[in-house]
Amino acid sequence: MRVSGQFTANGSTSPIKVPESSTNSRYFDISISGLTSSGATVTLQRSFDDGATWKNAQAYTADIEDWGFGASLSTVLYRLTCSNYSTGTILYVLG
Repeated sequence: MRVSGQFTANGSTSPIKVPESSTNSRYFDISISGLTSSGATVTLQRSFDDGATWKNAQAYTADIEDWGFGASLSTVLYRLTCSNYSTGTILYVLG
């Protein structure tokens, strides 16, 4: 699953589900642009309980092209959350 869009205010993306697997299907891409000039922070969060609680995994304050790797022992949800938004458009791809 992949989500893409833009932040123009504080908020969170829809989550993606990274299934339990012993293969490379647990890799996912993270792309964020427009963040450097916005003054905002975008945080990659994960949930091991189907979205009931979210834990911060990585915070970004500058544009990034990165990848993540889901936990092998359980299905994990991931999402991006924008905070401290002040200006501009932040584009993202997660998945």
